[in-house]
Amino acid sequence: MLPNRDFPGAIHSLLTAYRQQAAPSPAVEDSPEPSPALAALLDGLGELAGPLAPGAPHTLVFAGLERHDGQAPYAFVVAAEDLAAALHTVRSMPSWQQWAAGQRPMGAPEGSTPDVLFDRPNSHPGVPRQGTYTDLRGEQAAGRLPAQQPELRPEPGTEFPYALSDYGQAAAEALGPEWESEAGYLGASCLIELPGGPLLHLRLDSCGDLLIGPAGGEDEDGHDIELSGVPKTPEQLATAGEQIAAVIRQHWK
Repeated sequence: MLPNRDFPGAIHSLLTAYRQQAAPSPAVEDSPEPSPALAALLDGLGELAGPLAPGAPHTLVFAGLERHDGQAPYAFVVAAEDLAAALHTVRSMPSWQQWAAGQRPMGAPEGSTPDVLFDRPNSHPGVPRQGTYTDLRGEQAAGRLPAQQPELRPEPGTEFPYALSDYGQAAAEALGPEWESEAGYLGASCLIELPGGPLLHLRLDSCGDLLIGPAGGEDEDGHDIELSGVPKTPEQLATAGEQIAAVIRQHWK
């Protein structure tokens, strides 16, 4: 299958914007100048069909919200001397920024960080040999570049500074000195135990909710834990530990 160079939905979006802008003010037949709405439509179509920016094409692949549903990521093509320059360029393109701005979870506040990951292993020089991609070289040639680039994913360790095993250790400390905790692989879970008592497993269930339940039980066995927020300081981590400990006391102590 030959690749599709057209930005998915680009023409539809241009026509929709034209209808919305032109509908309130009908065109004047004797006017020698096109309406602003028509001019914007023609400019947009011209970018899609116009000349491409010179230079070597590079494909940049990004995964947005669709990855949570098992869908394929998006590919964008710009002209640049190497992959690093291409990444800098694509993040400055208005169409890419518009796409990224739409990659926020439902209900996320305006201005929050888009849920976008750069797929470096699948990004490469050249254009894709198959599938759909967004060719931004026409927009790049038109020189429509904003002054500021958006911030994407936060630096590692800033959004979630504590591992789940830290939560478990804080819970064991809140329960008392006789309680013990053991971190799971990569700190993604934690075993909490009172010697002579039940062995409990702190983990995330299949829906991504925090769960505490008997170790070795079914994936969904246990009780949900509602934290007051993501702990980012030692004090907040201790509070999270107290909230987990409260659930343990209610059901196993």
